[in-house]
Amino acid sequence: MTSANAKDYLPLVKALSEGKVIQYRVTTDSPWANLDDPGLQAPPELYRICPEKKRVPLEPSDVPPGSVIWETGWPPGTWEMVTGIEGAGVRYADALRDWEYLMREARILRPGKDWANCWKELSE
Repeated sequence: MTSANAKDYLPLVKALSEGKVIQYRVTTDSPWANLDDPGLQAPPELYRICPEKKRVPLEPSDVPPGSVIWETGWPPGTWEMVTGIEGAGVRYADALRDWEYLMREARILRPGKDWANCWKELSE
């Protein structure tokens, strides 16, 4: 970094101060890699702020047979078996809950897996 290009590093320094991950690549054609301790010695175009992941609702294919749902407002250990999947959402506890509701209010336990959030993360 020099006095002539210091302003180009400001977004990176700000992101670091906010706890965001900085990525680096050796050339403009190489893949990005996370940096544990960015020294910011290379040209600024070889750094970037790691893109944040976007949360999206689950889809029918994400809820296999045998899954159970726990709504976060329910007491621990209280869950309901999924009794059906529809395009609009998941049926359990004698009600159909839409995908957006599940994303906000529920967790899912799929067969052979641990409890998970009712959303998927996609890179932006």
